Amino acid sequence: MSLPGIAEVTAAWLLAEGVSATAFSTASQLVGYSGLAIKEEISGTSVRGKASIDRLGNAQLRKCLYMPALVAMRRDPDFALWVAQMRARGKPTKVIIVAVMRKLLRLIYGVLKSKQPYDPRKAFPTHYAQEEKPAA
Repeated sequence: MSLPGIAEVTAAWLLAEGVSATAFSTASQLVGYSGLAIKEEISGTSVRGKASIDRLGNAQLRKCLYMPALVAMRRDPDFALWVAQMRARGKPTKVIIVAVMRKLLRLIYGVLKSKQPYDPRKAFPTHYAQEEKPAA
């Protein structure tokens, strides 16, 4: 519950949906289980479709992450900065929301695996890179 957007109810839902550090070897497996993995439509060399999420995974888990993603986007300064950078690159809102959901899921896995509270310096190292440089 140290993550932005994750409170008691969401944490309970995540645990009920089987999100744990022991159930998955990597965060990528958890992302695949949730159905938030990227799926590209490629047929041969000339036909390319738009990339989308897989949606073959756990729909309840995706629903459970939607509102926490919106909260993190609006209330957490690190997520807000990351979202602003994606908007500046021209990403559509739905793509940004899915990216935040994926990021939250990876962070949840990391917190469960390491048994350490959320550290924004690890989640967004580029935001804090300027602070860590010694003054010349």
